[in-house]
Amino acid sequence: QWQRLPPAAMSATTSLIEDGLQAPQRPDGCFDCSRWLDWRGPGSNRLFWKTVCSGCLIVEVVAYIFGVRASPVMMAMGILFVLKNLIAAWGQDTPTWLVAGGPRLWLLIYVLGLP
Repeated sequence: QWQRLPPAAMSATTSLIEDGLQAPQRPDGCFDCSRWLDWRGPGSNRLFWKTVCSGCLIVEVVAYIFGVRASPVMMAMGILFVLKNLIAAWGQDTPTWLVAGGPRLWLLIYVLGLP
C-alpha cells in the first residue's frame, strides 16, 4: 500500500512524506486524503498538545468573557466551561476535539473554529 518515491519527487511532496514514504494513491492517480484529518497521530506528544490546546482554550474563553462582560451569568458560564474542559483535557491522554493529537485537527478547532 505504500510506495517509495524517487528523490526528486520527495522534495515536491514533503507534506505527504514520512521517512521517505508516500501516502497511498487511489486508482485514479489522486492522493488518498482520507487520513489527513486523523485526530490520533502516531507518536504524538500529549503533554505538548495539552499545553498548546489549554492555552488556546483559555485565550478563547478570555475573549468570550470580555465580549459578555456585561452579563454575570454568561461570564459564569464561560468560566465553568473552561474549568470543565481543562479538567477533561488534563484528566485523560486520549485525543479529543478539545485536545488535538496533531496540527491538522488543532487548525480545524482553534483556527477555523470548527468543534
